[in-house]
Amino acid sequence: AIAMSILFEISRQRKKDVEISRLTCPLEHLQKQLVNPQFPLIDFKTRITEDNHEVSIFAEIKRASPSKGDIAINTKADEQAVLYARAGACAISVLTEPKWFKTTLQDMTDARKAIHHMGEHRPAIIRKEFIVDEYQIYEARVYGADTLLLIVAILDDNQLNSFLKVSRQLKMEPLVEVANALEMQRALTAGAKIIGINNRDLHTFNVNMNTTTNLLSDLKASKDTIFVALSGINNRSDVTFYSKLGVRAVLVGEALMVARDPTLKIKELLGELPSPPPPLGGGSVSEGGIGCETLVKICGIKDVDTAIATASAGADFIGLVFAESKRKVTLQTAKDIANAIRKWRKKERVIIDRVEVEAHINQQGEWFKRAGEKVRQAVKVTRPLLVGVFANNDVDTINMIAREVPLDIVQLSGKEGWSIGSSIIAPCWRCIHVNNDTPASIISGITTGSFYNILLDTSNPSALGGTGMTFDWSIARQIQQTVGGVILAGGLDPLNVSRAVQEVRPLVVDVSSGVETNGKKDLSKISSFIRNVKSTNNAKL
Repeated sequence: AIAMSILFEISRQRKKDVEISRLTCPLEHLQKQLVNPQFPLIDFKTRITEDNHEVSIFAEIKRASPSKGDIAINTKADEQAVLYARAGACAISVLTEPKWFKTTLQDMTDARKAIHHMGEHRPAIIRKEFIVDEYQIYEARVYGADTLLLIVAILDDNQLNSFLKVSRQLKMEPLVEVANALEMQRALTAGAKIIGINNRDLHTFNVNMNTTTNLLSDLKASKDTIFVALSGINNRSDVTFYSKLGVRAVLVGEALMVARDPTLKIKELLGELPSPPPPLGGGSVSEGGIGCETLVKICGIKDVDTAIATASAGADFIGLVFAESKRKVTLQTAKDIANAIRKWRKKERVIIDRVEVEAHINQQGEWFKRAGEKVRQAVKVTRPLLVGVFANNDVDTINMIAREVPLDIVQLSGKEGWSIGSSIIAPCWRCIHVNNDTPASIISGITTGSFYNILLDTSNPSALGGTGMTFDWSIARQIQQTVGGVILAGGLDPLNVSRAVQEVRPLVVDVSSGVETNGKKDLSKISSFIRNVKSTNNAKL
């Protein structure tokens, strides 16, 4: 019930707000204002189709959100709108919900007035709202919107059809938001012409970047239908990726609200400026990659239900332990989990490309950078990837399990030598247990050509992992800066992971005991952990 509460709580509040608004300004008064409206309309669909960019940018204005709290609380909507318009935004989306997003109808009007001088070439204004009553549609038109958002999840079919009809009577073609296959079908059946696919689950506010991918694969829709990717778009590589899926526009919110220069950020998203140099995250931004944000591995998953919930929360990797441990899974359980994850992904398994051993990439930094890019590319196409964790097992056993499950990555956490990685059929991660070592001594012992990435965990004589103990992150930071491709483990939890990402900028953060309660995986902690990592990633851009 808690996970489902956010969307419905906001919707319930908006119904109450509408009733109050009706008392001070009846619907008939709004309708009278539209006899001679203050703000001329532009056609939303035409604005998109005539935009000269391959993928149009819908730039959003909001001061806060339910998942992040305050984002840019001092933002002036009129000034932000001018920046967006000058940079080439096709549309400007303005949240008009004051409690959770701290932006209002007046902000939308201010944004509309600020770009009025641009005439018919200005960006379209979208009222981004939780529409639960036709009153809000008339309100949107009066206050300066060219279009508005209809969220299928909070409307029944009668409401959806009715609201589409009212919007079109007012010459506004709505952006209809969906988040799953059923909602997509309902939108298409209702005749939606512009459909936004939200990568953010509005029940939990977690982001799953595969949502757009999954819904557009094998979709039978009119060629005239315009699709828009919503939420989680942070960089040019994200825009390029969705372009290849047939998406015509992307909506960008937080990445613009926190950007030091929103104008430059939009031009970067449009491909008119090069992407900025990446932070130290294990690889550069490249076409088809996913940028340089830190990825998330949830380790020690022991059952199908938890695996699916973890995937839905946004995990990039799921760890299955085959080493002797209280979290050890049987081969059959691992196969059951793998089969369930394959069905959840709704696409074929991606084999991670091998890093070719070439003279010019034998140096540590270049090797692990190249390997990190291969892993990122695989995650971008289909996540979560399955990681099998072993310790001191023989090669034949590891390969048999990797083949039978099948595993995407093998992690070796025992005392295996550096040469064993080339004998494993799947890409390998090598765990180094950090004790009183210096960064220099660890780096000097790392060899390339066999393992894709280095996992740093806390040394503990009683366990190989999952101890809940941290080590000095400055060691990890120096190794990341020198070698790259670091996977950070050891004592991470929802409270400290943001600081860990900020200090180390690792390729992956890996958690097990830190998302458990009484020795069992806690889905609320898993969600918080993933959300905090993604929030920190967004803040870096």
